Amino acid sequence: MKKQIITVVLLIGMFAPVAASADTVSTSVSVVPQEVWSKMMSLKTQIKELQARIEALRGSQTAQAISAVGVTDTPASATPGCLVITRALYKGTSGSDVKKLQSYLMSYPGVVWSSDAGASSYFGTATMEAVGFFQSKEGLASFPGVVDKLTADRISKLSCGL
Repeated sequence: MKKQIITVVLLIGMFAPVAASADTVSTSVSVVPQEVWSKMMSLKTQIKELQARIEALRGSQTAQAISAVGVTDTPASATPGCLVITRALYKGTSGSDVKKLQSYLMSYPGVVWSSDAGASSYFGTATMEAVGFFQSKEGLASFPGVVDKLTADRISKLSCGL
């Protein structure tokens, strides 16, 4: 009987520290994921805020380009092929002026038109890339791919022989 009591006491003595440390480990493990989760949620919120700021900046650049063009009362020249743009043109706009711009850009040296459709009246990716190429070749420090006042003036000058 004495041997059994000593054995039980020894067993309890051996396993009690392990059990106590297991409680400590489980407690600390449950705290770490919560801390990590909180940090992840905080970072996710910061990322969303930064993405919103980036979109706002992109929107303001387009708005600046749009306001820089303005509408003019200048009539289009009677010269065939003369292109006078009276509003900002950018990805998503459409109209007969976009179609005329596309036709002009297709004839501009070095432009590789990436659309099989030709002139479509819709300012899409192919038009944006062609405008960017035109701006680069003409040395225009404009909003890349957006027809702002500076770009519109250069197109008018070249197409109308001004």
